[in-house]
Amino acid sequence: MWKPSRLAAAGVLAATLAACATQTTVQSQWRDPSYTGGPVRSAVVLAVGGSPTERRVFEDTVAQEMNTRGVNATPAWSLLPSSGGPLPEPVLEKALADSQAQSLLLVRLMPLKTDYRVVDQPVWGPGPMWGWYGFYQGPWSVPTLQSYQLADTQTSLWDVKSRRLLWSGDMQAFDPSSVAASAQSYAKTLGQTLQQAALLPGAPAQ
Repeated sequence: MWKPSRLAAAGVLAATLAACATQTTVQSQWRDPSYTGGPVRSAVVLAVGGSPTERRVFEDTVAQEMNTRGVNATPAWSLLPSSGGPLPEPVLEKALADSQAQSLLLVRLMPLKTDYRVVDQPVWGPGPMWGWYGFYQGPWSVPTLQSYQLADTQTSLWDVKSRRLLWSGDMQAFDPSSVAASAQSYAKTLGQTLQQAALLPGAPAQ
């Protein structure tokens, strides 16, 4: 008698857990239509904004993702001196020159934003209009106000030698559970997007 109800409850729980996974989407992007230099082969990943820990997590995670996609990527923190604020331009210039990287992948971490939505929360038990026998009808729902966070990033890919902007994009992570989860979701989406734009090795023919 209870087996169908338990299966339904398990389905609701699985759907809830899946919805809670951090997901990053591209809100907008631009690619230099005149660029014909092919995919980048090496890059320095530099994150700005956020805390020092957040910047290092993003640089490490993005560099790792780029490496899996055929780009020799280096996190900027390993090349630059520790600093509590923005580094002088000559220091960054020297680090880029010493690295001999072809490109700079600049990731700007924006402050978290909180928003709200109305969701139907499943409730098990007799519904308000069904009487006690309504229990056997399955769950009923109650509208609930739920808060969530949005993590925005502004990303740009530059050719180091010419200082030419090759690509820029705005991305958004929905309700990230942690900095690591947000960075992993962001890095994967970024890699896929740059590959589709023919800016990474293994990109589709244009």
